[in-house]
Amino acid sequence: MDDLYDVLTSDVDSLIPVTNIVHNERYALVIGNQNYRFAASVPYAIHDARVFGNYCGKMLGIPSGNIHIAEDATKQMILEEELEDWAGNISDRDSKQLIVYYAGHGVPDIKNHNKAYILPTDVRGTNPKRGIALEQFYERLSALGFQQTTVFIELPP
Repeated sequence: MDDLYDVLTSDVDSLIPVTNIVHNERYALVIGNQNYRFAASVPYAIHDARVFGNYCGKMLGIPSGNIHIAEDATKQMILEEELEDWAGNISDRDSKQLIVYYAGHGVPDIKNHNKAYILPTDVRGTNPKRGIALEQFYERLSALGFQQTTVFIELPP
């Protein structure tokens, strides 16, 4: 891993409590979008995604093979590779739990009642409709049919 992203900035990042329980029925999709093609970078988004992945494994007991971390994800990566290919290929989803974490830009569409969008790294913030509408993201996650899905979204200030 690149040292630029792995600098532990506080005890919270490194002193993660460890459980002895393994939860094979839990999965985590972790997305850290830091380096944007058409927008300012989001400092520490990749670092935060990696730390969240560590929490999923150590504290929540999710096996490492059930944790998928995507860094600097494009629109195609999020919708096709992560949701369809990775999460969509998990068997027996109706008896499993999915945790989704997104760190990166979000953008409102001020022309459309401030509708919220996730901004993939290959989309311009000046045209939010080319991003992923938050309601579409939730619908895609719901359609996967997991027993339970929990979503965490971390946006820069």
